[in-house]
Amino acid sequence: SKIYFLTGHGERQLAGSDQTGLAGVKRVLEGKNYVIEELNLLASNIIPEDAEVIVIAGPQKPVSTAEIELLKQFLANDGVLIVAEEPPIMTDFGEEADHLAEYLAESWGILLGNNFVDDQTSNTPSVAIGADWGSHVIVQKLAGNAVVLPSARSVSIETAEGISQVMLVSTMAQAWGETDVEALKGNGQGKPDADVDMMGPITLAVVAENLSGQGKVVVFGDVDFMSDAYFPYYVNSDLIVNTVDWSVGKEDLISLTPKQTTTRTV
Repeated sequence: SKIYFLTGHGERQLAGSDQTGLAGVKRVLEGKNYVIEELNLLASNIIPEDAEVIVIAGPQKPVSTAEIELLKQFLANDGVLIVAEEPPIMTDFGEEADHLAEYLAESWGILLGNNFVDDQTSNTPSVAIGADWGSHVIVQKLAGNAVVLPSARSVSIETAEGISQVMLVSTMAQAWGETDVEALKGNGQGKPDADVDMMGPITLAVVAENLSGQGKVVVFGDVDFMSDAYFPYYVNSDLIVNTVDWSVGKEDLISLTPKQTTTRTV
């Protein structure tokens, strides 16, 4: 199966030498016989015919409207899109529109929150702890475990015609989606305000399927969880690898990822 990782917008690099890269994801997926390549749509203006899944991992600049049109066609032909977007405060979007987020909201009923998750159950509140799992094959074997998502944003759903949506994982009730960006910039701390902030539990990942069979989308409110720095944590590796397995219809491989013992404190 061919998995393409989008480039051209400052996404995380597959061959990155620092801990922000995705070398661990690439290694594990290739170990399960996936073929992993990069795809620059800005340069090629075409999605290869052998593409089964396209991953957009932490864009720092907006995906263009022309690329969105190509992705729409890809999904209409039963493609699968996996998106991991950082909170706006962690990107270089500036005042530019996030066309990808707009498309996900309009066509799939998936809303990426303009917030930063503050989780009081975590030793480091900026690191969201996902421990409440949804009812989906991707995560059905992860119950009783936790996933850590540093610098996360909320991912919520609203009704969309012809679309089925399922929450994959959320925080506990002690977390909230902080919208006071200036407070975060100043001292890295905010205070929950029920009038403007999203109160917990906060959904961190969602899967959606077109009921007519035209495409699937999985959206994460963080990309760091799959980076080399956090890939070995808890069930972080299972979450992203299981997502890919499900995306290509290899559900029998889910939760069989080889593991190395790693002791971490978050």
